[in-house]
Amino acid sequence: MQVSETWTIDFDGEFTRFSKNLPLVRSDGASIEMSDVSVSVDGVAYRELPAFDSRRPIGNFANEMSSTESNMEIYLDANDETKIVNISYTLTNAFIAYDDVIDLNHAMIGDGWDYEIERVEGTITFPAASSTEDIRVWGHGPANGTVQINDNQSVSYSCQHLPENTE
Repeated sequence: MQVSETWTIDFDGEFTRFSKNLPLVRSDGASIEMSDVSVSVDGVAYRELPAFDSRRPIGNFANEMSSTESNMEIYLDANDETKIVNISYTLTNAFIAYDDVIDLNHAMIGDGWDYEIERVEGTITFPAASSTEDIRVWGHGPANGTVQINDNQSVSYSCQHLPENTE
């Protein structure tokens, strides 16, 4: 599964790092593999480092993975401004295939945020079209979130004002 995330971040104050964690375990306990990670900030491609760097060199990122999660640090220069962070990657083994259904339980946000997220939007596009009657989609999180079937090949999720530490 190819994933592209776009984060529009309004930085209030001076920041040199944006951190993002992503669970890499399916609902049945099997591991999900992450590869082909790329990052850009305001359209500028960032270089991947082999490990986190306490010096936080601007224009670089590091992605340290364990058997259960990805921990990413993106080193940037932001001071009372908005930055657009694009993160792309490939997830392998993210789906569980049953006899009658294929299950994707993907945490778009995770629960590691110490602050409110103003708006979350996500779209999942399937590699092949299906009948909309065969598509089922659920979202987990606050009651103000919405999940919808867009067409026979995509579904989307949105939520306003996601409280800190909420999945």
